[in-house]
Amino acid sequence: MIDRPADFELYDNVGRTTEQINAYNTGTPTEDDLRRWARTDRLDPPGRVLAAWSQRLAASSDPSEFQKTLREVLDGEDDALGRLHQFLETAQIWCEEHGHTQQAHRFQAAAETLQTLYEDLALAQPDSRTSPAPAAVTPPAPKSTPGRHR
Repeated sequence: MIDRPADFELYDNVGRTTEQINAYNTGTPTEDDLRRWARTDRLDPPGRVLAAWSQRLAASSDPSEFQKTLREVLDGEDDALGRLHQFLETAQIWCEEHGHTQQAHRFQAAAETLQTLYEDLALAQPDSRTSPAPAAVTPPAPKSTPGRHR
């Protein structure tokens, strides 16, 4: 076994850049670290997910597949309208808690409009078992938001 000084690792910098060595010594991240962390923290744009569902809906080959896709987006366990409603309620609550009452009222009105839209869309869904008559769907209960005080 080779005897090495206690601080041997400090001098073992083969293959490391000056920035990496400095970052190690100062306990700060490198530019590469910051870029890598930013990529993992970034969320996909919200519209991108819905665009994929729109493509899937357009590619439906029959009414039952169309209805299944429509129900997943409008009525599924993790439905888009329910999440958008939750987003608007969260914005409303934030505005109320931070004294922006006028904006809070706007978000509340938008959430109510979205609820009405949901009910209209629920009636517009075709029923694949019968004719293209509308199928009744129960609107979702508003999703609870953590930290909501009433």
